[in-house]
Amino acid sequence: MQANISGSFNRSFRTFTTSPVSRFAPSPLKMAVIKLNTPAEYAEKVTNAQGSVVVDFFATWCGPCKAISPALEKLSEENAAVSFYKVDVDELASVAAENGVSAMPTFHFYKNGKLSKEVKGANPPAIKAALEEIL
Repeated sequence: MQANISGSFNRSFRTFTTSPVSRFAPSPLKMAVIKLNTPAEYAEKVTNAQGSVVVDFFATWCGPCKAISPALEKLSEENAAVSFYKVDVDELASVAAENGVSAMPTFHFYKNGKLSKEVKGANPPAIKAALEEIL
């Protein structure tokens, strides 16, 4: 017995190509915001850093943290001279406590390892202004 497959069935399948598609090529931009996973990594990348650093103290359950994340990613891509990091306050509670973080999100802005500005809350204008101060 042979099944008769109608033309509409055949048209419902899409064809795919194995050749690369340029619009999906990786961006030449730097890696945006990097998550720090240990207190030692925090010390190395932030406390002992030379240059400008922004740290986003966030929580996975925090709505404003999730809302501001795309804006922070964009800022990191636009400011290649600044290192952007994020710290999950639940995973690195000791780091959050040492830095006096009591609200999420909290952003710390460092210049050569020294804290120069803190912004509490998802406030894009304040974040941009603080970023300009450390450039």
